[in-house]
Amino acid sequence: MSDGAGADNPIIARIQREAGVPDLVDVLADRLDPTDVQSLLLKVYRRRAAKVSAGQLLGQYERDRFVRPSTLAPALLTDVDRLAWSLLPDSYEAIELSPVCPLGANAAIATVDQNKVGSPDKLVNRYGEGYGLLRGMMRSTSARNKWVCSSVGNV
Repeated sequence: MSDGAGADNPIIARIQREAGVPDLVDVLADRLDPTDVQSLLLKVYRRRAAKVSAGQLLGQYERDRFVRPSTLAPALLTDVDRLAWSLLPDSYEAIELSPVCPLGANAAIATVDQNKVGSPDKLVNRYGEGYGLLRGMMRSTSARNKWVCSSVGNV
């Protein structure tokens, strides 16, 4: 199965051609340490962020539903959480999940495509499917033989 990084992906082929580095994906994925790739991307994003105006941010805020506050009522979500917690047996342990997980966790545990959950500026992922991560946590030594439950807002 192809990872879409070569000639079979016209976007990647164009980027590599315009950059003048025909094996750019291989260099970034296989030859550089992950922390070096992270440092490089942080520098790229820092330079791009410096070029963004307040007007551009407002435009993105108006166009992009992912950067706006949720339209769901927080009190309603809290009520749903309270109801769910009240129905659980006392043997359940409440945990608060981090909004990110180690790079590759979604692909390895939850079998979610990396392109759907990746965070290019960090060596972590946003949760793509939190239940997969919970399954992984249950396999870990520190969480074995414990019941866990996560708030709907975190998964």
